[in-house]
Amino acid sequence: MPPRLTRSKSSKGSKSTKSDGDAPTSQITTKKSLETANDIHRVCVLPTGVSGDAEIIYMPHPATSAPAAFLFSPDNGKMHELTKVSAPRKAARSWLIARDDEGSADTEGTSSLQQGYVIEDADMLVATPFDPLFFLLSLVPACKSKDKSSFRLVDDYWEILSEQSPVLARLTRNVAFAKILLKRLEAMSDVQDIGDDKVYRPSQVGLARVLAKKACCMLGKDTWPISMDESLVKKELEIPMLQKQQQDVDEEMVDGRDTENEVNSINASKPKEPAQHQQLEPAVLDRMRLRKALDYLLFAYVPQSLRSDIEAVLQQDELRSTTDLLDPTILNDHLEKVKEAKSEAVALRALSDNISRKRGMDDEETTDARAEKKRKKDEEELKKKNESRALKNLKKVDTSGMKKMSSFFTKLPAKKEQPA
Repeated sequence: MPPRLTRSKSSKGSKSTKSDGDAPTSQITTKKSLETANDIHRVCVLPTGVSGDAEIIYMPHPATSAPAAFLFSPDNGKMHELTKVSAPRKAARSWLIARDDEGSADTEGTSSLQQGYVIEDADMLVATPFDPLFFLLSLVPACKSKDKSSFRLVDDYWEILSEQSPVLARLTRNVAFAKILLKRLEAMSDVQDIGDDKVYRPSQVGLARVLAKKACCMLGKDTWPISMDESLVKKELEIPMLQKQQQDVDEEMVDGRDTENEVNSINASKPKEPAQHQQLEPAVLDRMRLRKALDYLLFAYVPQSLRSDIEAVLQQDELRSTTDLLDPTILNDHLEKVKEAKSEAVALRALSDNISRKRGMDDEETTDARAEKKRKKDEEELKKKNESRALKNLKKVDTSGMKKMSSFFTKLPAKKEQPA
């Protein structure tokens, strides 16, 4: 954060004058702190061997056409994508950058930026290798036809790219980058020889084959993250296990219903949570990993207008020669079993919920009856407590053989008329 300045208040009407030898009337006290360098410096993780003349360039991203940052090395023509890794917004973090010069103990005469500085923005840029082939994706939709007239020289394609991006036009004039870009064009194109020259026709099949090879490279032990297996792959492949759970049946809650049918319904199977260490076939796992890797490549680097076409090409038998993992038969069969098991689990869960709801209603009726019985009992006990002593003694009197008071207030029976 910038140095904090404290100013003393001057008296009203006084004027501050400044001379070469006199200090100003308004005294300024500066706290010593590290300077901020947000506009000058950024934390960036670079690969080893990056030359000093490497530069950061901004070009339209192949998937979104939004400006994106890339690290370009002119000496070898390699390109890296700068990915922004952001810190959690709720956590207030920053970078403290300081030099570690053990030999230079005297720091007088050096600016605070040379001694150390603070970067308030905790975001970090990570340079990852980028394939220039994705800059050529704009050439694929224009080359769907398979006639020979769609073949072009490499200079024609460079001219098309130059019209799309001035920065890419400058990069194609770099010899090292132009060689790399030409190799990537050959990898995704149909090539024909015309005398001493070669002509190229980018194709969707060639692009799909390159993407399939990239996805296969991502499946290695050193490149495929374990966290993706747990969150994306195994989560969709696990089959819900069904476990029969016996429940107690209260006869009082089955009033007026078919007891046998009720017991059979309650003893129905209930769904169980998927097992944490469910064993899955390696063939199914590998195919699901490949599918997730292809989905990532299509979403991250292929424009939306081209994704559906590439997904359709990846399902063709022509691509299965690249890898056996593109055969979706085993994976589709397993996913169908998972779908059936999940639908059965949902049906059983609904049945279990209905039974629990009925039992809950019966429980409410039983609870109400018990509450009413308890209320009457409490009222009787309260009446007994409120009785007077005379009334209690009167109840103890022996009244056997005595007429009740009510007998004196009954109507006399009608007299029978005597005959004359």
